[in-house]
Amino acid sequence: MSFLNVFYADVKRISIAHERTVDSTHKCEFPNGRGQYGLVYCIQGEGEYRFSTGEKCEMREGEVILLFPRAAYSIVTKSAFAHYTVNFEI
Repeated sequence: MSFLNVFYADVKRISIAHERTVDSTHKCEFPNGRGQYGLVYCIQGEGEYRFSTGEKCEMREGEVILLFPRAAYSIVTKSAFAHYTVNFEI
């Protein structure tokens, strides 16, 4: 029995790929939800994703998170949180 759920999908379109730093002067919020999937890789620092559902997810250097469309959240940081994001449709 496998404990790994595998998700297969075809990426239809990559809309944006960028590097961004979130800190006390550069905020990141999606209170109405995202429009697409987002794959985020933390380059440096730490960030905490706070979802409208009450769930939280901490990210540290070298970690990856997959964000789903319609996910509403904000990112809170203690220091600069540098990351790459690729937004896409499947």
